[in-house]
Amino acid sequence: MSVDQTKKVSYTITSDPTINNERYGITEELDVQINRLFFEIDKPKKNKSIDKLTQLIEQYPQVPILKNYLSIAYETLGLHNKAYEIVEQTIQEHPDYIFAKINRANIAIDEGDFAKAEELLGKEMELSVLYPDRTTFHIDEVTNFYLLTIH
Repeated sequence: MSVDQTKKVSYTITSDPTINNERYGITEELDVQINRLFFEIDKPKKNKSIDKLTQLIEQYPQVPILKNYLSIAYETLGLHNKAYEIVEQTIQEHPDYIFAKINRANIAIDEGDFAKAEELLGKEMELSVLYPDRTTFHIDEVTNFYLLTIH
């Protein structure tokens, strides 16, 4: 790559878990519930978590993290088709939600559809190009995005 093809990119990385709360209308009360569910979805019995997530999604359809957690819960239980359905729903309803793009791109890569993964992640595979209006990203967004691009 020649020097005139390079582009300087910069953004801030934060560990503040509330960075996207305003964007998705996450209240303090809902934030507490989301944090609690984060630890519950990796436990062996998820039926209670799935029920709670389903209820919260009905109540807060604008919050994509709830759908992300639901897909993780289904995947952990080995319900791959249900997880896939939720990933598809999330990417349709929240096309700019970074974890929807990451999850759908992972599926595309697993299926050998690298063109779809590139479409979702951008040809440059650079966060600041994919999200030019954002100047701050959570460390989990950055880590997961670049782990996928390396994959």
